[in-house]
Amino acid sequence: YRFREKPDKVNIAWHNQNASVSFRKKSVFYFDADGSKGSLTDVVTQVNSVAHSAARRAADSWLGRVSVNMAIRMYDQRITITRSADEWLFKGFEHPFISLGKIIRPDDVPYTRIGFQYPRNGSSEFDGDINMFTGADDISK
Repeated sequence: YRFREKPDKVNIAWHNQNASVSFRKKSVFYFDADGSKGSLTDVVTQVNSVAHSAARRAADSWLGRVSVNMAIRMYDQRITITRSADEWLFKGFEHPFISLGKIIRPDDVPYTRIGFQYPRNGSSEFDGDINMFTGADDISK
């Protein structure tokens, strides 16, 4: 699956006192159907990484293991999840453990969906603040 990135600089601030500029990079990704071997509607099966992560996190606690095991049974979780490529990549999808985590430990679960690049598309939050010298006072910086 091939995507094209269209980056843009946002929140630009010039700092004349030290000849620098700071900004955030906002990236928008577009699916390149001609350059891809597959379609975003392709069905993809992956390991259920959310359930696996919950089990690993609870491994050292008897109560944690019992709780995760009960949740796996209650929410009928399997070792794999099958979704469209679009959902796995940028769109994301709901997962019962994410919803449960938002209730139990809201500070540890910042998102409402799971996806490899969710919610990166159209966001300027992921690369953080970028600061660089302009060369206005010394081109060698």
